[in-house]
Amino acid sequence: MKKINVKNILDIILLLIFLIVGITGIIIFPDLIKIIGFNINNLPKVTIYKYHHWLGLLLLILSIVHIKNYWKLLINNTKKFFNEIINLKQKLILIINISLIISCFLVFITGILKFPGFLPILKLNQLYYSINLISFIHDYSGLIAIILSVIHIILYLKIFLIKIKKTI
Repeated sequence: MKKINVKNILDIILLLIFLIVGITGIIIFPDLIKIIGFNINNLPKVTIYKYHHWLGLLLLILSIVHIKNYWKLLINNTKKFFNEIINLKQKLILIINISLIISCFLVFITGILKFPGFLPILKLNQLYYSINLISFIHDYSGLIAIILSVIHIILYLKIFLIKIKKTI
């Protein structure tokens, strides 16, 4: 029997939840829906929003665990970045990964601020008037995070598939 690696299982769960949150985010992304001419009136919007909100919070937790699991690697690669030890490809991968962390951070913070009823609980009702700006940052940071995540997954796909084979 194969040894179950918790990090590998968490990575698989993270990927699946990311896909659900990303797809529901794209479905409810107002400008994108207009561009592609998709009519969301036929979809159960309340259910989609609930999945997007609650699984988004779970995605936040799993993302923090994922970053924690690979923190040493990220720090070591960041230290090497300023040396000539790593090549241009490795530097680009590091830039993509750090950009992904920043865009996800923006998505998570703005997502929490947009979460229904969150601002009144914190007595931050005055921020409610900035909800359009918060939504704009959330939506476009989310789109950037999806693009960077796809690049991240492609870059690490071979390693990820090897991990899956070891886990299953």
